[in-house]
Amino acid sequence: MKFSKEQRLAIEAPLEPGLIVAGAGTGKTTVMVERVCHLVLSGELKPEEILGLTFTNKAAGEFKERTIKRLRAEKLLSVNVDISTYHSFAHNLLLNHGLRIGIDSLKNILSDSARAQFAYKIVRDTKLPLTYTTDSLATVVNKVVKLDNELAEHDIEIETLIQKSQEFIERVISHGGKADIEKMASVAQYRMDLAGLVGEFREAKARMGYLDFADQLRYALQIVRNHSQVVQELRETYRAVLLDEYQDTSVTQRILMTKIFGEGHPVTAVGDPLQAIYGWRGAAVSNIEQYKNHFKKSDGSSSNIYFLTTNYRSGNNILKVANTISEPLKSKEEKDQELVAVESRQDQALVKVALLEKSSDEISQIVEHLKVLRRSHDLSKVAILGRTAAVLQQIYQALIDNQIPATFAGTRDLLKVPMVSELLAYLKIIEDPSHNPSLIRILTGPRFQVALRDLKLLADRAKKPRTAGGEEDLASLLLEAVSGFDLAELSILSDALADPGSAAYGKGVKEIFKQLNDELNNLRKHQSEPLGEFIYRVLIQTNLLVELRIESREANIFRQQAIEEILRLANHFSRTNEDVSLSNFLSWIQTSEDLNESINYRVMPAKDSVTLITVHSAKGLEWPIVFLPSIVKGAFPMNRTDSWIKQAQLLPFWIRQDADTLNQLTDLASKSFDDYEAELKNGQLLEERRLMYVAITRAQDQLFISGHNWGPTQKNVRGASRFLDEIKPVVDAGAGIIEKWHQVEVDETNPNLEVPITYSWPEQISDEKQQQRLAAIDLLANLDNFNESEIELTASEKQLVAYWDQSTEFLLKQIAEQTNPIKRVLVPTNLNVTKTIELTKDSSRFAMRLLRPMPNRPFVETKRGTQFHLWVENYYKHLSLWDPFDLPGSEAMGVLTDEDLAEMQDNFRTSQWSKLSPVGLEWDFDLKIANRYIKGRIDAIFKIENRVVIVDWKTGKKENSDQLQLAIYRIAWSLRHQTPLSEIDAAFVYLPSMEIQQPTKLPDLAEIEQLILNA
Repeated sequence: MKFSKEQRLAIEAPLEPGLIVAGAGTGKTTVMVERVCHLVLSGELKPEEILGLTFTNKAAGEFKERTIKRLRAEKLLSVNVDISTYHSFAHNLLLNHGLRIGIDSLKNILSDSARAQFAYKIVRDTKLPLTYTTDSLATVVNKVVKLDNELAEHDIEIETLIQKSQEFIERVISHGGKADIEKMASVAQYRMDLAGLVGEFREAKARMGYLDFADQLRYALQIVRNHSQVVQELRETYRAVLLDEYQDTSVTQRILMTKIFGEGHPVTAVGDPLQAIYGWRGAAVSNIEQYKNHFKKSDGSSSNIYFLTTNYRSGNNILKVANTISEPLKSKEEKDQELVAVESRQDQALVKVALLEKSSDEISQIVEHLKVLRRSHDLSKVAILGRTAAVLQQIYQALIDNQIPATFAGTRDLLKVPMVSELLAYLKIIEDPSHNPSLIRILTGPRFQVALRDLKLLADRAKKPRTAGGEEDLASLLLEAVSGFDLAELSILSDALADPGSAAYGKGVKEIFKQLNDELNNLRKHQSEPLGEFIYRVLIQTNLLVELRIESREANIFRQQAIEEILRLANHFSRTNEDVSLSNFLSWIQTSEDLNESINYRVMPAKDSVTLITVHSAKGLEWPIVFLPSIVKGAFPMNRTDSWIKQAQLLPFWIRQDADTLNQLTDLASKSFDDYEAELKNGQLLEERRLMYVAITRAQDQLFISGHNWGPTQKNVRGASRFLDEIKPVVDAGAGIIEKWHQVEVDETNPNLEVPITYSWPEQISDEKQQQRLAAIDLLANLDNFNESEIELTASEKQLVAYWDQSTEFLLKQIAEQTNPIKRVLVPTNLNVTKTIELTKDSSRFAMRLLRPMPNRPFVETKRGTQFHLWVENYYKHLSLWDPFDLPGSEAMGVLTDEDLAEMQDNFRTSQWSKLSPVGLEWDFDLKIANRYIKGRIDAIFKIENRVVIVDWKTGKKENSDQLQLAIYRIAWSLRHQTPLSEIDAAFVYLPSMEIQQPTKLPDLAEIEQLILNA
């Protein structure tokens, strides 16, 4: 592989601290992989002596996969480089050494949503006075969680915050000044209230044995601060370290790394200060800016810096735009470090810029561009990046309306999906018949479409019985119905639903009431079913699943995934809560809504569809064609006012560990205070600028940047943002095309305001759909006269009919399953080795576990047991040989005594295994067998007399072992290393006695395939 001069310098850098400043698209992952290979192939290090850390599992997986592939290409037997996320590294520190600080379990890790719910209970029940707290309960909870994060991310103790805040308050009060200055004192007092709540929150977590991600980080730092032997052990194990995306690390992550790997240890950080876009979640760009001072060489001198500026992703015109946006972000020393297109991309890339009159015009232009592009491009090559998800919503709807496949990538809020809201309405009215809003939503929804007039009559019936015959004329009823009644506040509508009386309802309405009432009553009889099964029953019997299936494929992709996610969520709730009633589940959902705590789910992109994604989520990704819409004032850059001066949940700059790199308020004079506020706003603008730079550099070949003057309802003109204004001259100078630039005069008004916005409620079916239904009714009425041979379908119509056939088959299958006492389940595509063995041994039990997931039997992990496993790991000089909570043989439920421990250590020392050097440890694999992807991990692989020997350590009994496990391991190693099965042995080694069980014959690939297919 050919590398540039700057890449070669970074790859072959000396084994000492160094920083690689890798601009967007400059091949940083390739450089990191090659850096590992250079250190190994030069003989300086073994693969297992290298640690790589990054932020996401996806990035860690890609880094590891590419590294292993590259090392294998060099015919190396040992390719086990330890690459994981920063959080996983902290987690493993706690797992291996948590007992040193009194943490003996990591089983109760709180998700973000569960964390917020737990904080809600603590704040709700607090006895603290909270003298300066005036916000709502939900707002206070969100601020407590945020301040807890801030304290953890910046390594600040609660007591320190309270003490320093008191000093600051006294200073402000004694100085006086204008109202905004004095308000800082009340904000600081509020912050002290929140600090007290954070203290209670942390105490409650410790008491209940709960941990969250912030806790893992601060506890990991506590371990390395107080136990030097742990630091020494890590430094001896990992003789070189690579830190990816270093610009996104927090202060505490930086301190953790310097405490372990400082003082001249060979640490190579890779990152780009121009892409530091996560300051709002604790990242400190000062980490990468001050790297040379934080990680000095052994002789005390500053570490070397290597710049990567040759961009291999984008055409030259796109980089001209990117460099213009990033110019104000660079220091004097960095002014020469502009992105440069690789020679082959110097004259490539199309940039188009437009400023349209109205937001609807901008959306229409995007749609028209996509109609043209889809003639020559796969739409999966196209992305639309928004500053916020709200910007993308209208565009998404326009694409679907124009039958352009589109997918919201990244995560979405589950509770904002209309079909989920509809399902929750059914669940709420089933659980609580008095929940009028849910009943109204169901009756006025697309299924029943009950008119407002009929709802008013039903509400009257709920208040008092009606006599036969209408007492009022239609005009009076309609007038009363729209004169300010809040139907949700009226008497219980469910009572009237069961007995609607004899009022003058519309045609068929009373039949609708009866159908829904009978349906709800029937469903209430099944509330004792497992939560997931009951929700699935509701989906079937209310026809929500039918609606999902008959929607256009473009519209239902994310809805289907949302329904799958709510079912998964219900099953998870059932496994992790003592009270698994529908009532408690709905209460949990409601608390999340009250806290504005999104229940996010990840949407998988559909084939050949446009990707809609926020810029934050798009970091690290790339597409040939990118649209950047709504680059308008107030939207991008966003006007933000979240600073410590006004927000009690944010740490003041003067207390943070990186205070010396931040602008500080040193003078409380009014002029100084105003200047400081302006500096804070400029700091927020710089982060928005970095975000714009990230957005632009996602594009490879074509970049469309647009804005508009008038939004749907704004009285004031939006117009081009400063970013769009900066880009226009560059494009005018030859870097692209100005498609349209609609300049607004000062005295113009929003043309959208001349057309009043109207909404129909209940939602009415469109004329087009109504005509389609009438045509279908007419067709069914005249089936005798229908000649199928006379109809010739187009290709798209044939595709639609095929889709209907598939949906019909699905519905018939669902009906059969509901009427058949035998439940059938699909075998998941992804399995691990344990599940594969269970499938082949007892398929009925396997199916039952899928239908009714139950918690696994807990593994009794004693302190002595943990010590033994760590002892063996240390023996092999590899810290992650076993994960004690996923240890093969965890079926052994006995407790190790001191005598057992000593005996096992003595046995191991005298065994043949202690004298061998493994060629592979904790070797991860994935294997495709019978169209199933099977993942697993082999404990150890040895080379003995030219034969490969795979070993699985067991702490349990022989009868609990299954030879299929060894067979799968053997095949995995064979396929990956192209080693004949005849040259590979496999054995269970029982640790208490060191007894070896080595089967003489194991199933081959064809035999295992047949076992799975027959299950």
